[in-house]
Amino acid sequence: MDSLLSPAVSLQDSMREVSVDPALHEGITVSKITSKGAIRSRVISLSADKLALFITHEKIKYTDAAASSVAATLPIPMFTVSKGFSFSNSKSLTERYVRHIDASDLDGWQTGVIGTIKLENARTRNPKLNWDRLVQKTITIFHHGLRTLDFIVENDTHRKALVKAMEEIRKQYHVNEEMIANDALLLRHVWYDIDTDKDTKISEKEFLKLCDRINLQTSDLKKRFRDFLRVNEINRKKLVYGECKALLQSIKSEMTASLTEEVLSKIFGDDYKQGVSAEDLLHKFMKGTQGDANATLDDSKRLISTLQAMEMDMVKKKNTPDVLTDFDAFEEYLLSKSNDAYDPRARQASPKLDKPISHYWINTSHNTYLTGDQLKSRSSVEAYVKSLMRGCKCLELDCWDGDEKTNKAVVYHGFTLTTKILFRDICLVVKSYVDANGSTLPVILSLENHCSHPFQRVMAQDMQEIFGSLLFVPSEKQIGKNELPSPESLRGRIVLKGKRPPELDDIAEDETEAEIDDSDQYKGTSVEGTEKDPKKLPKIVPELAKLTLFNGKKFKSFQESCDQNPSHMHSFSETKMAKIIQKKNENCNLWREYNVSHMSRTYPAGLRVDSSNYNPVLGWSLGCQLVALNFQTHDTPLLLNDGRFLQGDGCGYLLKPESTMMTRKFRGSNRIVIRVLKGNCIPKPRGDSTGEIVDPYITVELHDIKVNDDGKEEFVTSSQNTQVIPDNGFSPLWNNKEMAFEARHPDVAMVLFKVIDQDLGINDHIASAAIPVSCLRRGYRSLQLRSPLDNSRTGPFMFASLLVHIDHDMEYSH
Repeated sequence: MDSLLSPAVSLQDSMREVSVDPALHEGITVSKITSKGAIRSRVISLSADKLALFITHEKIKYTDAAASSVAATLPIPMFTVSKGFSFSNSKSLTERYVRHIDASDLDGWQTGVIGTIKLENARTRNPKLNWDRLVQKTITIFHHGLRTLDFIVENDTHRKALVKAMEEIRKQYHVNEEMIANDALLLRHVWYDIDTDKDTKISEKEFLKLCDRINLQTSDLKKRFRDFLRVNEINRKKLVYGECKALLQSIKSEMTASLTEEVLSKIFGDDYKQGVSAEDLLHKFMKGTQGDANATLDDSKRLISTLQAMEMDMVKKKNTPDVLTDFDAFEEYLLSKSNDAYDPRARQASPKLDKPISHYWINTSHNTYLTGDQLKSRSSVEAYVKSLMRGCKCLELDCWDGDEKTNKAVVYHGFTLTTKILFRDICLVVKSYVDANGSTLPVILSLENHCSHPFQRVMAQDMQEIFGSLLFVPSEKQIGKNELPSPESLRGRIVLKGKRPPELDDIAEDETEAEIDDSDQYKGTSVEGTEKDPKKLPKIVPELAKLTLFNGKKFKSFQESCDQNPSHMHSFSETKMAKIIQKKNENCNLWREYNVSHMSRTYPAGLRVDSSNYNPVLGWSLGCQLVALNFQTHDTPLLLNDGRFLQGDGCGYLLKPESTMMTRKFRGSNRIVIRVLKGNCIPKPRGDSTGEIVDPYITVELHDIKVNDDGKEEFVTSSQNTQVIPDNGFSPLWNNKEMAFEARHPDVAMVLFKVIDQDLGINDHIASAAIPVSCLRRGYRSLQLRSPLDNSRTGPFMFASLLVHIDHDMEYSH
C-alpha cells in the first residue's frame, strides 16, 4: 500500500531526478513587490517533493511527511479597514487562499527587466532606489494564466538557481503528465489544500470539500465514502491518496458507463472486453474510426505499450504484450492531448519559412500598450510582455512627445485619458523577449509616430542602442522593387513598420492609419486643452526612416498600389475594409492579389472605445497578413486568433492557404457533423478554487466566409448548444445529438467550442477550444480546453477536456 500514500507516485519519482540548489529547500531571501509597488522581505522555498514553491515571511522547516503540504499552516496576510494588516491561520482562510505555486501552475518567467505593472509601480513609488542596478536583480514568475509574482533577488547565485529549478521542474512535469490520468493529476493539484490537518489522508468531511472543489455533486457522496471503506476493508475513517483516486474513478465510471460501453462497442464490437489486438486497434480504431490513413502496426503497438504504463489503479493490472485490455486507460487516452481534435501535424513547428513575408498570416496586436478601454485605461509594458507570451509578433506603439528636458518619447492613446509609458521601456521589454527567445521569428514594431523631430532622433538612438544587431536595418535594395525578405531570413530580428520620408509630390497625400477613417472620431481636443490637428503629422527624420522596412502609404486603388514597391503597405480600419468590399465585387480578389506581394494591416473601428474586437476571419480570407486585435479583451475574435495561431508551434507566422494567394480557387463547401459526448475535470469560472458547482453546457460555433448572390463576401457565424448538465463539472455526460454545419470556406473557417456555466444572472464562460476547420481531425477526439482569459492550460485548466465525435469529408491538409 506504500504506493497509495503520495499523490501521483510516478510524478514524484521522476522529480527525484531534478537537481536543485539545496539553498532553495532551505529558503532564499527575496524582496517581493506588492500590487501597489511596495517592497517587502519574503522567503521563497521549494518543497521537498519539488512540486511547489512557497512565498513566506520567514524560513520554514520541512519533514518527509509534510512535503509540500505546509501551505495551510502558513500565516496569511489579511487587510481590513478596522484592523489594517493582520495574520491568520484559520481553516476557512486556508481553504480560500492559495499560498503556493504548484508545478502545474507555472506559465513562465522573465528576468532583468521592468515588465509588469507591479514593477512599474515599485519604480514610481521608490524613485530614490538605484533602479539601473535593481532591474538586473528582478525576476517575474508568471502563473495561473499569466498572473505575476515579482521579486528582487539580490543574490545572483540564488536568482540563477531559482530560474534553473523552475526550468527543470516544469520540463519534468510535462514529460510525465501524459502517463497519469487527468483526474489523478487534478486530485494531486488540490490534495494539499484539502488535506487540512496534513496527515496525508482525507476524512469524510474533507472528501466532501474535495468534491465541491472539483465540481462533483451527487446525493450519496457520504454513503459512497463509507461503502468504499467497508468494501475495501479499510480499518480507518480516512482515505490515502490512491484510495481517494480509486473512489473518484469508480464514481466517474458509473456516471459514464453507458457512453463508454457505446463507444467501445461501436469501435471494436461487442466482444471487446476479451481484449483488442494491435491489428484490430490499428484497423478498427486508428485507420477506421479515426481516419488516420498513415497509421502503422508499430504505432498501434506503441499506443498499447503507453496505455499499459499509465498510472491508473490501486492494483496494477496484468498486461498481455500487444493486446489492449485496460479500457480505463484507453478512455483516458481518448481525452488526452495525444488524441487532440486539433491535428498535431499542424501544431508542429513549421519547416523553414523562406517565402516572402507577405505570404504569411502574422499574429498581430492593436494598441498593444493598453490594459483596458481606449479612453481612460492604464498603459503598461506588461501588456507587451503578455502579448508576446501569447504568441503576438506585431506590436503597436503610438508615440508622442514626452518630457522636453530628455526628449524621451512616450506611448499612449493620444487625445485621451489613458496613461503614458516610456517608449524606451517598451524597447527594453522587447529586447528581453528576443534575448530569451533567440530563434524567434521577427518581432515587428508598428510605430504610429506623432513625435517632433528631436524626439524621433532620440527614439532612433534608443532603438539602436538597446537592440544593437537585433535591429533589422533594410538596404536600399530591400526597400526597392525587390520582393520582401522572408520570416526565416529575419529570424531573431526586430523589424520596424512606420514611415519613410515621401517624395515631394506625395507629401500631401501620404498618411497613416491614425490620420484617416473612423479611428479619430472620438479624438479632437487634447486632454490638456490644446487643440491639435491630427492630419498635420510631422515628417519622419532620416535617422528613424532608414531603420524602417514597412512604409505606410495612402490607399487609392489596388491597381495603383500593386505598382508600388513591395515594402509599401496599407492599413485599413474594419469600417474601411467593409466599404472596400461592398464597393465592387472584384475588390476582394484585387485585394488578395495585392497581398501576395505587399502587406496589409487591418484594425478595429475607432468607435470600439470598449476595446472590443471585430471578427478576424474576413481579414484572413482576403490574405491580409496583419489582422490586428485588442489583446486585452477576452472576446470571441481573440479566441479565434488564439486558435489559429496555435499552428506552427505558436511561432506567430502561418503560411497563407493557396486560395488566399490566388493560386487556387476556394475549396467547395464541406459538411461537418459534431457530437459532444462528455467533459472531464471542467474547472470553476476563472479557475477559482471556491464557488458553486458548475452547471455546464457547450456552445459550438462555426465562423466562416459566405459569398452572397451578388458576389460580395461577408463573414457568417452559426451556433448550436447542448443541454445543461446540473452540478457536474468533474465528468458531465451529454452524449448529444448531432450538430451539423456547412463550412463554405474551409481554408479560413474556424470551429469554436465554449464551455458555459449556466447561472441565475449572467452565464460564465469557463473554457474554450478554437480549431481551424482545416486542422480538424475525424473520429472520437479530445478538445484540450483553455482559459478564455489568457489562452493558458495551466493550473486547473491543465486537466480540462471534452470528448467529441467529429465527421467531415475533408482531406487533411497537414
